[in-house]
Amino acid sequence: MSTARFDRLIAQGTDGAIRLADGHTISVITADGADAVAVYLWPGLPAPDASGWEDEDPAEVFLTGGNMDGRYCCDVPVQSVRDLIEQHGGEAAAADDDEVITAPLAQLRATGVRCLEWQDSAGHYVRVPLADGTEITVSGTAADRDGKRGAEVSIHHRVRDHASWQASWTDRSGNCTELYDSYGQHHPYEEDTAALVAAVLTQVQQCDGSAPERGVGETAEQLARAALAEQGITAHRDDDAGNTWLVIGGDQSRPDFPDMLAEPYVVLYLGRDGEEITVDRAPAPGDEWTVLAGDGTGAERELITRPADRFAECVEAIADWVTDPLPAAGAVLRAALAEHGITAHTDGMSPSYAIALDSAIPERQVYERPHLTVADRAPSVDHHPATHTGWVVWLHDANGEPVGDALYTAGKGEPIDCAADSAKVAQFIADWLGSPQR
Repeated sequence: MSTARFDRLIAQGTDGAIRLADGHTISVITADGADAVAVYLWPGLPAPDASGWEDEDPAEVFLTGGNMDGRYCCDVPVQSVRDLIEQHGGEAAAADDDEVITAPLAQLRATGVRCLEWQDSAGHYVRVPLADGTEITVSGTAADRDGKRGAEVSIHHRVRDHASWQASWTDRSGNCTELYDSYGQHHPYEEDTAALVAAVLTQVQQCDGSAPERGVGETAEQLARAALAEQGITAHRDDDAGNTWLVIGGDQSRPDFPDMLAEPYVVLYLGRDGEEITVDRAPAPGDEWTVLAGDGTGAERELITRPADRFAECVEAIADWVTDPLPAAGAVLRAALAEHGITAHTDGMSPSYAIALDSAIPERQVYERPHLTVADRAPSVDHHPATHTGWVVWLHDANGEPVGDALYTAGKGEPIDCAADSAKVAQFIADWLGSPQR
C-alpha cells in the first residue's frame, strides 16, 4: 500500500499534511533522514495502542496555537507512521477528475464538523455553522486557461483545475473576517487543502465546535412564538413538502387555526436567498425573516422582510397588522362585486381575478370558457389599497386570449381611491353582464 507522500517528506526532511483514504488526516514534522518524526493526529483520529505513540504533548504546541483538539505525539518511529497510514487504507490520492471539494469535506466531516453545500447568486460554496451562532464559508476558484484565478466561485471544478481556496468567518453581526486565502500562492492541491482545513478547524475550535443540525439555541419557531406571545398574539405551525412556517389569524379572539381561504392571515418563516422556508432551526447569519399577508382567497403579498437580527421589526409589523389588518385591494374589489352577486375567481397564480359570463358555470371551468378578467394596472390584485392605480377589465375567449380592447380602464397610473374605484368597476361589470347587447 502506497505511502509515497510520507516517504517523500522523510526523504526531503520537510513538513506537511497527509490525507488518509478514510478521510482522516495527519501532519508530520520531519528531519532529513530521521528515524522518528513528530506526528499530529487531527481531531477524530485516535492514536494507535502501540509502541511509539505514548510520547504525547498537548495539541496547542503544534501548528495550531492551542486552537485544535487533536493529539500530538512528538517522537514516533517512521515505520509506526507507515503502519498507521496503511491501517487507514493508505494515503488518499486526489484524482485529477475528482471534484475539489471532496477532500476537504471528507477531512472536516471526519472530525465531526457539520458542512452544508450551498449555492446562491455568488456561486457554489460550503457553509460551516458554528456552536456560537457564527459561520464559516469555504469557497474555491479554478485556474482559467492563462493560469490566473477564474472568476467563478466554485467547489465543483476538478482537481486539475484548482487555483486557490478561500475561507471566511462571519460573526453574529454579519461582519466577515478572512481565515484563509491561497490566491497567487500556487500551492499543490493536497497542501493547499490541508492548510485550508487547518484554518477552518482552528476557527471551529475557537467557536466552541460545530453547530448541531437544528442550529444553535432556540429554533425560529420557539423565538417567534415567545416574541409574539409578549404581544398577546397566537401563532399556529403549518408545513408542506418539507417546508415549515407559522400562521397568525387576523381574529386573535379565536384560538383555532385560521381558515386561510376565508379570512385574513399572515405567514411567518425564516429563509435564505429564497431557497428555504423553515421555522425548525435557529436563525444564523445570512438568514432573513419574511412575513406574508393573505386576504383569505389564496392571494398573498409581502408585508415585511428583515435580516435575522432584526426580527423585532417583523413582530412589530405583525402586531400592527393584527390591530388593523388592512385587506389587499383585491379584497376590497371582491366585497364590491359581492354586493352585486358577482363572484371573482382566482387560479392562485394569475395577478388578476376571473369572472364567469354565466354565473351557472362551475368554478373549475371558468378559465375554460369566455370570461372577464380584472386587475390593477400593475397588474395585481394583492397590492395594498394605498398603492392602487386603477382597475382594468378585459374580455377573454375560451383560450384565454384577450378579445379587443379593455372594456374598462380607471386612473392614469397614479394612486387613486381603491374603494371608490372598486365600487365603480363592480357596477360596470354588473351592468355589462346584464346587458343584452354584450
